[in-house]
Amino acid sequence: MKLWQKMALLMIVPLLLEVGFIIAVMKGQNELNLAYAAERKSQDTIILIHRALKCSLDPLTYLMNYKNTGSSGSDLERQRASESLDELRRLSKRIKTSETTPNQFAGILQTMHTLEECLDEAVNSKGLHEPHMTSPMDFMRITKLGRDIISLTKRDMDAADVAHELKIREVTEKQAKFDALLMTAVLVSGTFALALVFVFAASIRKQLNVLMMNSENLALGKALMTPMRGTDELSMLDRRFHHMAKSMSELTERERATLKNSGELIFAIDSKLRFSFVNDAVTKILGFSTDEFLGQHAANILSPCIDKIEMARNLGEDQTFEAELRHKSGDPVELQISAAWSAVEQSYFCVAHDIGARKEVERLKQSFMQMVSHDLRTPISANLMTLELLKSDPSIGTLSERGISLIDRTIGSNSRLIAMVNDLLEIERLDAGKVEIEKELVSFNDLVEEALRSVEMLAKTKGIQIRHQDSDRLIYCNNDRMVQVLVNLLGNAIKFSPVNVPIEIDYAESERATSIFVKDNGPGITEEDLKRLFERFQQVRDTNGVHKQGFGLGLEICKKLVELHDGNIVVTSELGKGTCFEVKLPKE
Repeated sequence: MKLWQKMALLMIVPLLLEVGFIIAVMKGQNELNLAYAAERKSQDTIILIHRALKCSLDPLTYLMNYKNTGSSGSDLERQRASESLDELRRLSKRIKTSETTPNQFAGILQTMHTLEECLDEAVNSKGLHEPHMTSPMDFMRITKLGRDIISLTKRDMDAADVAHELKIREVTEKQAKFDALLMTAVLVSGTFALALVFVFAASIRKQLNVLMMNSENLALGKALMTPMRGTDELSMLDRRFHHMAKSMSELTERERATLKNSGELIFAIDSKLRFSFVNDAVTKILGFSTDEFLGQHAANILSPCIDKIEMARNLGEDQTFEAELRHKSGDPVELQISAAWSAVEQSYFCVAHDIGARKEVERLKQSFMQMVSHDLRTPISANLMTLELLKSDPSIGTLSERGISLIDRTIGSNSRLIAMVNDLLEIERLDAGKVEIEKELVSFNDLVEEALRSVEMLAKTKGIQIRHQDSDRLIYCNNDRMVQVLVNLLGNAIKFSPVNVPIEIDYAESERATSIFVKDNGPGITEEDLKRLFERFQQVRDTNGVHKQGFGLGLEICKKLVELHDGNIVVTSELGKGTCFEVKLPKE
């Protein structure tokens, strides 16, 4: 049973009991009201009989005076006797039409009816004034009827008093039953409601205790209690809790297996700088077993980087640094360590990556670049000087036109080799962060004019005119490096532009940045080439799908130089309409 069903039952059952008791109470109240009504009607009938008895006394008194004095008395007395007789008739009629039990006062009503007729005849008869009508028998009959009425009234009144007492007792008993029923209704409904509350509360408390025990067991790593049965929300929650605990257990096992078998050195250091956890990679990287690490002070092994690890706690930021530690054998081990402080666990959590191989590659790369710089560039430069001498020194001899052509081609090839070596060295310096720039305010016109001098001959060979906006606006940049960027962009624009089609250089500025635009009207760049335009050794193809001459390093150099200025370079292109490079630089 679900919780809402239990709550509904807790409300509905007492409500139904209350409704049943209310119906019973209303029925008892109705019976009590009927008893009270019958009692009131009986009392009303008795009052009417008393009134009727009183009304019969006046005519009797009048007749008794007449008998004793032998005269009819005054007209006033006779009128009063007649009025009382009329009232007696009305009361008799009311008594007959009342809802009281007919047998209760039947004798009184019959005698009263006879008396009423005799009195009417005696009082209203004209013969009453005549002496022969006043026989003793008539008076005796009327007198006897009066005595009978008094006797019957006394008897019936006594019976009525007994009936009244019985009725009072019956009403009292009904009232007591009514009160008892009302009290029983309150007690039963309240007791039943409390019993339901107790049962439901005990059931819910038991379920909550199971959930609390399972929570504690989960926190302590103990087995959970048997899942609860039922369809209520707490039972469903317990089953979800078991499912969650199972998922967490599986996740913990996977995490433990990952940490244990990870190639990275993962370790934890407590607030007292002692190792509290270390994975198995320590044996492979440093030659120690996990038992040799656990409980040992970190300074014994991490002495070169303890201060940097503690900075994670002092500064509240994760720290990443490189350090050289000692293998158990004494050999140096180069590591990159990331350290984080957990205020909840009061521990440092660190991950160390062996960068020895990477460092070796970097050293080989530097050696290669040094070799390229010295052992390759120097011979090429010497070849260029020799070729220039062969071409221009008369003392060596005169060359034929074919010989001069061959020397010119060789000079061009060697120049391209020198340019490639210079680009490679430039890329290496940029990657290593060895290029530093000093910014200054430079006129836009000065930048453009200096860049145009470097590409002037190349543009003339294709009949391309380079137009530029005339502006003395100042740009905050490094003059030489920005000229290098413009020369590279202009060289690409000239290389891909058709013959005799102009190139434009424009300037724009906003509130926080200045922009230099280099626009050509060439074939444009496909979306596929745009995605990898600034990648190393990537070259853009012309409309025939053929790569233009170059090494694919220029745009990467441009991008890195612009980023050194805290700016960015954006390219937009449309096939058949040309390409636009935007160099955006901050004003400060």
